[in-house]
Amino acid sequence: MIEKTTTISARVPVDVATMLKHSCKQNGMTMSKYLTQIATTPQNNNSLASGGLVNVDNTELPSEIKSVLSALGGAGVGLLVYKLIKAYMPRDKFEEDTIENIALLSGIASGLGSVIAIDKLIKK
Repeated sequence: MIEKTTTISARVPVDVATMLKHSCKQNGMTMSKYLTQIATTPQNNNSLASGGLVNVDNTELPSEIKSVLSALGGAGVGLLVYKLIKAYMPRDKFEEDTIENIALLSGIASGLGSVIAIDKLIKK
């Protein structure tokens, strides 16, 4: 049975074209065969889903990226809590040093809690 095919062309940056040519030469394939192999062979558990969309649900993030995401997320939440408490804590009921201490401790506590929560969510 003859498989129906069509031609696809694309404009890419020079460095991408050079990388593809090098990979073709290294694998001993023509550009057409190499691109067909890339598009039709599942690599790293990625596969073409229906409609031509790439399915990346099973992609695993490196642990360094997970750690950075957790740390930055926690730092962002902690900074937000600190700024909100500093801005909205009533100045007529509390001294400035007390407001600073409460804001700092709340920011640190919420930041650490967020780091732990984000880390658990990412590692699910």
